[in-house]
Amino acid sequence: VGSGATSSGGWEAVGGGGSVDEALADLTGGVASSFSTRDVSPDRLFLYLYELQRRCLFVCRVSRANCRRNSMRLNPLAHHAVNRAAHHEGHCFVQVFCSHPSGVFSGGLDLLTIPETLVAAFPERVEDGFFWLSILDFHFYFDTIFECRLVNSPDVGIPLMPREAELRDFSEHVFATAGVVTAHRPPEFGVVVPEACEVVVAVEQTCGRILQLGPERRRPAALLLKVYEQVRGDAYSSEVVCRSAWRPARGAMAAFRGGGSFRIVAEVGYGERCDRLVFRCYTSASATVSAGGGPWGGPPPATTASSP
Repeated sequence: VGSGATSSGGWEAVGGGGSVDEALADLTGGVASSFSTRDVSPDRLFLYLYELQRRCLFVCRVSRANCRRNSMRLNPLAHHAVNRAAHHEGHCFVQVFCSHPSGVFSGGLDLLTIPETLVAAFPERVEDGFFWLSILDFHFYFDTIFECRLVNSPDVGIPLMPREAELRDFSEHVFATAGVVTAHRPPEFGVVVPEACEVVVAVEQTCGRILQLGPERRRPAALLLKVYEQVRGDAYSSEVVCRSAWRPARGAMAAFRGGGSFRIVAEVGYGERCDRLVFRCYTSASATVSAGGGPWGGPPPATTASSP
């Protein structure tokens, strides 16, 4: 990554000139995406952060509109990341790390509803850049979360972080094509997994930095991943199990947990195209992954056997 940053013009260029999720993926070898806190309730957001904090990196962006509306002095120019999530005396809290040359700006949120016993139970301190806030305040004053699934890394848990009963390694399945992907030729992928299997899928198009010759970089196509579950035979439910964020970015990522047969469809916007595409599937148990549609030809096989 260091050599790539040097050839691209500096560390800021690693993220494509401002894409946090791409920078996280390049630095860790994981897969990344983003979502809005407006798309999830505070309690479900806490469960998401709490359950995945040993296997994910979470970078958060301040909601300027909500801070301005309530005169909250959170610095939108500072870098914020979730360090840990914890529950204490029946309430849910998030610890945020803030990095900025001018110091830590907690806006006083760490003084409102944070029990002193919670602060004393963990080693991080405000003078080191860490502050606590309730999940309600976090949900309201931060509007975008960039998540990076560390599918190629070992356990990255820190002291006093809850430990899973079984932290399993991921198996990787990769498909690549040099063909053209358009809105009329969306590729499809079949995944067959056992019960309670965690699945992380990602698609990635050619990095614009590789083909960049001048100051301008080609705008990436907007990629959208949709996951459908098989109900019987070749029939799949019309309800989406999950989907990725849909925005112009180098890649898209979606994750779910379950068992059975699933169909993943990678779509691009009308009028856009991808000349190359890489599909990656990470599973926490033995699985079968197949490719079809678009440049891969027909649909994925309807019946497959589990791969080793």
